[in-house]
Amino acid sequence: MGLIINLIVVALIVGLLTFFYCIFYNKLITHKNKANIVWNNIVKEVNVRFNLITQLRDATATIVDEETKNNLNRVIDSYKTKVAIEDIINVYYEANAIIVNVLSKINSVEWNNAFNDSFNRIEELRREYNDVILKINNLVKMFPTSLIAKINGIAPWIFFRGVE
Repeated sequence: MGLIINLIVVALIVGLLTFFYCIFYNKLITHKNKANIVWNNIVKEVNVRFNLITQLRDATATIVDEETKNNLNRVIDSYKTKVAIEDIINVYYEANAIIVNVLSKINSVEWNNAFNDSFNRIEELRREYNDVILKINNLVKMFPTSLIAKINGIAPWIFFRGVE
């Protein structure tokens, strides 16, 4: 009789541990998936922004000086290269400075609005992404989910910093 009770207790403990493992693991995976979705939306929005840069370059070719044209071309080329290695964020920040410079030279409300709208969408997505990353990082660092994260090789994620 004592052996049966011991087996029942062990089965209950294993069952509870499995239950909580599944809950915490699913929570980690849910946040990882959400972060990936938001990141993909950021990449799409950055692509839109770089398409705008290409259009701006073409539209202002006769208005802006040679240095500005070269800067726009350098950013576009850098973007094309960095998309392949998924390093678009650094070139995104580099492009922002150049965009501000070009827009100040052409004084176009339409272009200003297009780039401001794009910038605002990316900033909104950046905040959403960082909120999800904060949740992931808290789960990865706090007990008991830290154990589950470690077992499954889930490490803290890097935040998407703001415009510099």
